[in-house]
Amino acid sequence: MPLDAIENPTIREHLAHNQFVKVGYLNWHGFIIRALVYFAIWNLLSYLLSRWSREQNSPPLRDNSTRFKVISGPGIILYAFTISFAAIDWVMSLDPSWISTIYGLLFVAGELISALCFAVVIEANFVQVQAHVSAAAAGFRARPRQVHADVRNGVGILLVFCSG
Repeated sequence: MPLDAIENPTIREHLAHNQFVKVGYLNWHGFIIRALVYFAIWNLLSYLLSRWSREQNSPPLRDNSTRFKVISGPGIILYAFTISFAAIDWVMSLDPSWISTIYGLLFVAGELISALCFAVVIEANFVQVQAHVSAAAAGFRARPRQVHADVRNGVGILLVFCSG
């Protein structure tokens, strides 16, 4: 949305009085620079954690748990802030008359719920594979017929149904 198309007189007055908002924030150069900074932070965290994970899985075995702890704690906080700022930044850049103080938190909460749902699906697949391995190892003829992942009220419930 072009800045000239803003109809709200209060926002027009604010932008007229505070030119630095238009010059330093609501322009293409600022948008690209901020997006590059967000992606650089996310890619750095991803690169470090992936590299250390590969190092930990290949011989000679090393204990990288202290490095994981050092980067993961501050990294998750940094990620929450940067994803919140990016969501607000990218929506506000589309429509400068849009204002919200809770949007960043809602976006982070939505990502958290998506991650929990993904973890439940992965766990359901893991339980199904483990049930097959356990049944084969024990020599039972019972095989898991179905693994049911159900999410109600934010709590993941995994049920394994076996036949005899």
